[in-house]
Amino acid sequence: MKYLGLITKTADGYAGQIAELSVLATGDSPTEVEQLLAEGLALYLEDHTDIVPVAQRLSDLPADLQETYAGLEDVQEVLLEPALMNPASAEVLRAIEQSSLSYREIARRMGTGHAAIARMVDPFYWGHGLPTLRRLAEVLGLKVEVRLLAA
Repeated sequence: MKYLGLITKTADGYAGQIAELSVLATGDSPTEVEQLLAEGLALYLEDHTDIVPVAQRLSDLPADLQETYAGLEDVQEVLLEPALMNPASAEVLRAIEQSSLSYREIARRMGTGHAAIARMVDPFYWGHGLPTLRRLAEVLGLKVEVRLLAA
């Protein structure tokens, strides 16, 4: 399903929102805002699975929302799908949460920075390497299992 996103130019860059939901984003370019809105949309829909989009253009929105955008120049309407979330990141987060270790302690034991651990649980990060996952599993007292499933 596609959701209506509205992107506008601001003094500092660009701002956007999914008008029907509580999803907002700011960035340096319309493309960056669009990506951030898609990611925010994916996260929002994780907790609100029964939301169905209604608006497909600005004129479909309630009058008060239309008025908010009436005085703005260059309102870009984009139809967005939720960004894909990496199930490996969700599995890493689950494993870390079940351990009694902090990100900093895990990072110390792995010989990396805590920012690397935070990146591994980012649902939109797709750069998990098998050697890193093996090191993480070793620190957590787990094993890595890779499966390929039919689509």
